[in-house]
This record gives sequence, C-alpha cells and structure tokens, in this order.
Amino acid sequence: MKNIRHRSIYRGVYSSILSKGVGFVYQVLSLPILLSYLGQNNFGFLSILMSIVGWVNLLNSGLSPYITRVISAEQSLEKISMVVAASQKIVMALSCVLIFIFLGIAVFYSEELSSHNYSIVAVFIFSVVIVNLGLSDSVRQGRHEQYVNNFLIMLASFITVALIYVISNNNIVIIDHVFTAVLVIYFPLLLTKLYNFVSLRKEYFEFRNLVIVKPKIRIYKVVFSVLGANLFIQLSVILVKSYSLLLLGINDLSESARLEIVFRYLLILGTVFATIQPIIWPLITQAKKFGDRYWLLKSKIVIGVGFFTIGLLNYILSYAYGQELFNLWLGDSEILTLQEINYSALYFLMISLAQAPIVILMGKGRFSLIGKVLLMEALMYVIISSSILFVYKYFYLTDALIPMLICRFIVFLFLFKPAYYE
Repeated sequence: MKNIRHRSIYRGVYSSILSKGVGFVYQVLSLPILLSYLGQNNFGFLSILMSIVGWVNLLNSGLSPYITRVISAEQSLEKISMVVAASQKIVMALSCVLIFIFLGIAVFYSEELSSHNYSIVAVFIFSVVIVNLGLSDSVRQGRHEQYVNNFLIMLASFITVALIYVISNNNIVIIDHVFTAVLVIYFPLLLTKLYNFVSLRKEYFEFRNLVIVKPKIRIYKVVFSVLGANLFIQLSVILVKSYSLLLLGINDLSESARLEIVFRYLLILGTVFATIQPIIWPLITQAKKFGDRYWLLKSKIVIGVGFFTIGLLNYILSYAYGQELFNLWLGDSEILTLQEINYSALYFLMISLAQAPIVILMGKGRFSLIGKVLLMEALMYVIISSSILFVYKYFYLTDALIPMLICRFIVFLFLFKPAYYE
C-alpha cells in the first residue's frame, strides 16, 4: 500500500512539475499575445464571457470528486459502475437542459444578440461537450493516474499557445477576433478530453453499459448530495470571479481585463495547488480508510507548512520586484500598479493558507462543510462589493481585491479546526 502511495506521489509530482512548467509558459506567453491580438476591451469581453459560461463546468466539478473517491477507496466494481453510470446520466440530462435553455434564449433574442453572437454560442457548445468528456479525468484520479491528466493538460497548453502565436503573428481572423480566440483556446482542450474519454471508454464509459447499468435510487441520492456540496465549493469561485468582472465591466471593459490579468497571475501561482491537490486528497482518503494515523498527521503538517511557505515567498518576491516582473511579462505599459500587484500577492497568500485545510477536508470526505463555508465566502463578497458600488458609486480593481482577501482569510479561520483537530 505504501509503495502505491509513493509511486502515485512520485508520478504525480514529477508530471505536476512538468505541467506547472508548461502551464507557466502558456500563461506567460499567451496573455501578452492575446492582449495584443484582441485589444484590452475585446479581452475584457472574452474574460466575462468565459467566466459566465464557466458556470457550465459546475456540472462536472460537482460530480467528479465522488467518482474519484469511490474508485480510490477501492469499492466494488458493481458500485463503481453504478456511480459512473449515474453521474453520466445526470451530466447528460443537465447538459440537455442547459442547451435547451440557451438555444431558446438565442432564438428568442436573436436580433438583440451582440456582434459576438457566434463567439457566445461557440464557447457554450465547447464547454458542454468538454464537461461531459471530463468525467474521465476523475476516473484517472481515482486510479492514481493523475499524471496522465497532467500530460494531457500539458499537450493542450502547448498546442494552444502555438495556435495563439500563429493567429496573432499572421493576423488570422475567422469571423472576428474573439471567435478566433475562442477556437484556439477551447479546441485543443476538447481533443485531449476526447482522447482521455475514449481510452477509458471500454472499461467505464461504454454506451451499452450506460443503458444497461441501472443505478439504485440510493446511488442517485448520494450522487446528488455530493453534487450539491461540490457545487457550493465551485460556486464560490465562479460567483466571485463572474460578479467581479461584471461589476468592473459595467462602465469600463478594460477594468475587467485588468482583473482577468490578476486571475491569470493567480492561476500561474496556483498551478502547484491544482496539480498537487488531486494527488494528495485521494491518498488521504485511502490512508484514513486503513487507519494510517501517522501518515495522516505527517501529511497535514507538510501540506500546511508547504502551502503557507509558497504563499509567503511569493508575497515577498512580489513586494520587492513585482512591478519589474509584471513589466517584463506584459511590457512597459503600467497595466497594474504596484499597490494592485501587492494586494494580488496578499490575496494569493490567503488562498495558500485556506487551501491546506480544504485539501485535508476533501480527503476526509467533508465536502458539505467546505461547500457551505465557501458559499458563505461568495455571498459575503457579493454583499461587500455591492455595498462599495452602492455607497461610493464606483468600483475599481482594488475595491475587488481587498474584500476577496478578507473573505478568504475568514474561510481559513472556519476550516482550520475541523481539518487539523477533528
């Protein structure tokens, strides 16, 4: 058992390091090229669009951790088949509902749609298909094969940044600039998800199994309960980002573009969490099942200290050299001020603090608790940011960042005790 954990950690960390490197290159190279290709206003519009359609991704995000948990806990093949089949049916049904609603709105308001109507439809269709194929990623995690997901993510990132360079360097435009950007951002990801799904199809996703396997009512109830809890977890992130982009974009799309730059910066820094987290929490689940208390204690200490150290080092580096690093990244134009960079780095420090107990509680299966606390965070942020706009009649980037970091620190305070002392 320990050999399996060590091998999973080695493969996961090894591939995560490579994935982080490719992801870093992707974000560093793609952002300035996209800004140059689209312009700040179009980039702000694309950011708002992708954030809103990101709500579709909640379908997969809500279900996938339960598939991972069932497989990593080595449940019976019958239960795994029922859980996968139930999850597929739920995602397909909800996808059909979303498509029906979206197409109905598009037909009814066809004349009122903006000049980017093709881009809006393309982003939605790509997202729905990717969500349905994305269940295969959860199976990989449960089989301790996160390294496969990491390599596929690297491949998609490499192809995407290459395509972004090609369309920008040759000024290639299909319909319009935003639609072209949508194609090159989503299509490589779609191909890698399709490969992952097809490679696992015979074992987990055979269509006849979807029809023949009849999940029990209690399986549907459990899947729905986990779906609700994880929707709350993902909802907080999507709600905070979408609401912020909309508030900033009410009067100036360039402000939305600046916030998107901050989120890209956070995404670069958070890649280490996004790659380590899928490796660690299934192992915590497994260690908890077999009563390996020493490994659990050691992992809690390492996760807490390690995540905090990453956040603190980044803050120190940003405080000392932030402006120079951003100018090197985005050019000499001052898109972000030094104060905004420091607030962004401090927000990442709060994310680092809170992420440790979140990972530990995921391993314990406390998705409901995480979901409730993060939903509370999102609602607090909406109230605070709305109050700022109502009272002062303006809302700028700093007004978005300060409430974000305060709310995330409160999340840490709520989750620390149940993660480390229960």
